Amino acid sequence: MKRIVVIDDSEVVLGVACSALEDAGYEAVGLTEPSREGITEKGDPDLVLIDVNMPEAFGDDVARFLMEAW
Repeated sequence: MKRIVVIDDSEVVLGVACSALEDAGYEAVGLTEPSREGITEKGDPDLVLIDVNMPEAFGDDVARFLMEAW
């Protein structure tokens, strides 16, 4: 089963996104704060979806950090 991590500061968006992904047959993990530990807790994900505009970090900064960490 493909694993998708969704990172968003909105609990509502996370709930809707994860529910839709799970209904489509994916394993979905929702995180309100990006961290390498949270993203890779169950192994490397197949896809990471990131909110572009979060209060603590912009999505492109998170993506850059994750690419450098892998």
